[in-house]
Amino acid sequence: MARPKGTPKTGGRQKGTKNKNSLNIKHALDAADFNVIEEAIQALKELAPIARLPYLFQLIRFIYPTLKEADQLPDPDDSLKGKSTDDLLRLANG
Repeated sequence: MARPKGTPKTGGRQKGTKNKNSLNIKHALDAADFNVIEEAIQALKELAPIARLPYLFQLIRFIYPTLKEADQLPDPDDSLKGKSTDDLLRLANG
């Protein structure tokens, strides 16, 4: 049986608690004085320009937000369908 909605959380990880594995990896890299960003930049510089492209395309997603496709705009001609010539002239002349 499912827990009723609105009941407080009774177990599991508390909100905001860091993942232990990720934290351990970060501490190990810090202890080894290993800078991931500097190493990645150096590795990219050693690649031929054409070989860098796939990596740069992957990294760019973290720098620039992905733009959503524009919502479909209604066809402006739809509002004119079924109007008489007199109605269209009145619309054009204000």
